[in-house]
Amino acid sequence: MKRFKVILALVFILISAQTFSQLKDYSNFSLLENGEIVWKRVYNRPGMSLDSIKSLIHKNVIASSSMRIIQIEDDKIIVELKEIVFEKNGDLFSGSLDFSLKEGRYRVALSGIRRYLGSTRKSLMTLTGTSPDASGYRLEDTYVNNKGNSLTGKGGLDYYNSLFEKRFDFKLISEMKDDW
Repeated sequence: MKRFKVILALVFILISAQTFSQLKDYSNFSLLENGEIVWKRVYNRPGMSLDSIKSLIHKNVIASSSMRIIQIEDDKIIVELKEIVFEKNGDLFSGSLDFSLKEGRYRVALSGIRRYLGSTRKSLMTLTGTSPDASGYRLEDTYVNNKGNSLTGKGGLDYYNSLFEKRFDFKLISEMKDDW
């Protein structure tokens, strides 16, 4: 019986440790030591050169009025994300995007994520002439537990993960042929 209790206690400790480690990383979200939530995702583009991937990302960023390139390096593009809507009538988001580039793939890291409730924020500002709270809501304020050491609200994180995954899955933009 004593042996059974010891084994049961060890199993409980192992499960608790595993659960705790899973709460630091969940669904492409990671909780950093400083308490910041970062979303990361790798997109594979087999057969594409580094220059082709860089061009693909550059074209997609330039085509969006909600993104602005801050810095371009050989294997990295840093972008400011400003008030972008990921879904119809959805929340606005801002943050910093770090695109790391390699042959045949790129990684997106979204940090400093702020959420503004509702896409009517801009129209509200136009009607009233005043700007709603410019700070927005940090994801950390909603999805980090009171102790600041683990992620909570998996349903919400899953939802945001799916929005971010779709938005930064840049597809090859084919050149229009002039066949007039």
